[in-house]
Amino acid sequence: MRRTALLMAGGRGTRLWPVSRRETPKQFAALASEKPMLVETYERIGDLVGPDNVFVIAEKGLIELAKPLLQEVPGANFIVEPSARNSGPAALLGTLVIGERCGEDAVVAMLPADHTITDSEAFASAASTAYEAAGEPGTIATFGIEPARADVNYGYIEAGEPVGDSDPPVYAVRSFTEKPDEQTAKLYVAAGNFYWNSGMFFWRVDTFVDAWKAMRPEEKEAVDGIETDVGKGVPPAAYDKLDATSVDYAIMERYEPIVMVKGAFGWDDVGTFESLERIRVCDSDKNVVDGEVYSVGSSDNIILARGGRPVVVVGSECLVVVDTGDVILVYPKGEGARVRDAVELIEKECPDLS
Repeated sequence: MRRTALLMAGGRGTRLWPVSRRETPKQFAALASEKPMLVETYERIGDLVGPDNVFVIAEKGLIELAKPLLQEVPGANFIVEPSARNSGPAALLGTLVIGERCGEDAVVAMLPADHTITDSEAFASAASTAYEAAGEPGTIATFGIEPARADVNYGYIEAGEPVGDSDPPVYAVRSFTEKPDEQTAKLYVAAGNFYWNSGMFFWRVDTFVDAWKAMRPEEKEAVDGIETDVGKGVPPAAYDKLDATSVDYAIMERYEPIVMVKGAFGWDDVGTFESLERIRVCDSDKNVVDGEVYSVGSSDNIILARGGRPVVVVGSECLVVVDTGDVILVYPKGEGARVRDAVELIEKECPDLS
């Protein structure tokens, strides 16, 4: 069984604007540490599979940003999406390329490049378990994260009976649920067998391609065309015929059998600036600060001074302040999801800042 990894380096991360921009989205930013999140993702999986078995997929402009960051990865392993069509088509194209290079029995770890994980050793152990599980023909594996709170920003996985006796444990998946309302999220957490959907998946090449053709028969001809073009080493002409949809909606929510490996490795998807409170060290006043920040009588703030100038905050509580030099973003903590609305406004009124 050849273990490979497909790093999903596309996407925009609009809730982290203005650090995350159209041309340099959050996976290329250093948010959880001093390294870009794409580099952190590569380092976690690269030691497990080797750089020759790591593949990166994104739109052309982002691939050009990724190459100098991941110089150990062979140039041929950078896959250019003909167009941005969400995670489903990207996962399919990447899997077809890996199948052409590594064989249809190769196991692919599909890993978003914009997550943070604090325990790399535990991640490696869980990934090894997931690779083994997904090595069984017809089986897809994923990580489920034990919920630390009733969070409405995550999808949930309902775990069923244990599968085998591995460590970390593996469970059959009963269902996937999209982001619930607060009351439902609380019920899930109280039930004890619901986990956050990490968005990381493992599958054999033939398992995933066969599943796509079976579950989306209207796209079988397009998939066959893409597969033919990949074999010829040319851009896939039929790629734009695929629906722009997520891999969860395209396959995972309806596929069987899926198994879930319990992921206890300090995972966070860093969806908003508020996430930084969970992954960065606070000062004595419970402020998260980055850059030249001066705080007077202020607490429970998140202050990022990334504009090459000092930021001074006086007598303030529970604010997010982000200075990138050309833009200053300020909002009360808890409103991070609405940054996406601000980005929509900026794109209409001043697109150069998006």
